[in-house]
Amino acid sequence: MIRFFRISKFHAFYLVNGDVTMSFPRITDELSNIPLHIEKAPADQKRYVQALKKNQREVFNAEVEFYKKILELQIEHQNKVNKILDVRAAIINGEKDIKDEDCIEEAISNLSIEDQEKIFQGSATNEKGIKGFWLHVLQGFAETSERIFERDEPILEQLKDIKLNLFNNGENDQGFILTFVFGENEFFEEKELVKTYKTSYHPEEGEEFWLYDGNHIVSVESSKVTWKAGKNPLVGRQGKDSSLEEAQSFFEYFMVAININECADEEDKETAFVDFELGQLFRDEVIPRATLIYTGEYVGDDNLDMYEDGEEEESDEDEEN
Repeated sequence: MIRFFRISKFHAFYLVNGDVTMSFPRITDELSNIPLHIEKAPADQKRYVQALKKNQREVFNAEVEFYKKILELQIEHQNKVNKILDVRAAIINGEKDIKDEDCIEEAISNLSIEDQEKIFQGSATNEKGIKGFWLHVLQGFAETSERIFERDEPILEQLKDIKLNLFNNGENDQGFILTFVFGENEFFEEKELVKTYKTSYHPEEGEEFWLYDGNHIVSVESSKVTWKAGKNPLVGRQGKDSSLEEAQSFFEYFMVAININECADEEDKETAFVDFELGQLFRDEVIPRATLIYTGEYVGDDNLDMYEDGEEEESDEDEEN
């Protein structure tokens, strides 16, 4: 499985079959101190060091080209995948008639055909599509599940699709867009809510070449949500002073809009990095593996931790009994 390179605050990497193939860690300030062996080296040897430094710059130039080509490959790949995901959206929303050739018997792995037949038996209805598909997906994925509250559920039941598009319009205008498709709904005016993550594979402005750590976040943008009267899940109950208390909600995700280069507040920067990590999880796991999350078959790193914690609790209960 090819996965997008993950960009964090400190490093970037590219995964093939789950293995890190290349990593460029940030060189810390501590390493900028001049080592004693260089101070004591003869002048002609220091000349070699200067040549090595120029050579190192060429390595970083090659890394910039690496990230550029990776992005081009990712865009080509995602354009192909999006055609397949459009069919998935049509199935979920009941816009495609399902024929026998569209189905496979082994709908859930590790279950016998007999067990699957039992699970998929039941009375038929005339309802098309899968109601609440994306709500169940987001509730089944650890990182998004912890952000969903009861007041969010009826809104997320209306979610029809989450689309991913990559873009590359130049050195500092590239990244990916997440589009949450709701259509007409009773909660807000917009039919779609959009998150835009801009990145750059070029060194940050004013950054020394030897501090270059690959593709980095430039900005996070969120589309405005125009809530209809009484439907905003971010507004809680009325407090003692008659003011409305702010409530926690999944839709806080659409309140983050930060330009890293223009941001002086470290707390805001950290908010952007955390938001970006979630955006990458949507890009790398939630969107491409949504069906497997829905069926309970997908176990990501955080989901695995949640699953193991549950097993430990069951084991403790068994021992007590």
